[in-house]
Amino acid sequence: MSVVAISSARETAAADSAPLLRWMIFTGASVFAAVLLWQYGLIHLMVVSDRTYISSIIAALYVVASLHCLWRTIAIGREGDAARRIEAGEVNFTTGVGDALPDGLIADHWRARRARKAPANSTRPCCCDRSPIGCAVPMVLVLSPVTR
Repeated sequence: MSVVAISSARETAAADSAPLLRWMIFTGASVFAAVLLWQYGLIHLMVVSDRTYISSIIAALYVVASLHCLWRTIAIGREGDAARRIEAGEVNFTTGVGDALPDGLIADHWRARRARKAPANSTRPCCCDRSPIGCAVPMVLVLSPVTR
């Protein structure tokens, strides 16, 4: 009996594309259903029988929301790629020249850390950077179960 080991790079690649693949599966099923409804004339019947056109507006909103989900899924994939590149050490933050990170929240966070020259392994929560109240509230929430 042989054992096949999947490399971590393959697992990472599969995990990276999972949200996009889920979106594609759901959207593919929705498009297939829409084609079947159109083929049997049910979409035409819906548009003709609905005097307020609310069904058409809902369908248009569904298409817009699906495209928005695609856009955000792609952006999340880019953020994950940037995080993996930082974790793997592929990005050199010591040079002043462009660091080749895509625009996004993770890249902006690391650029801000580099500008502040803060240690990358700081254990202080980010809420403490803003105000003492921001640091006190999480401490109260953490310690409240201890006092009971």
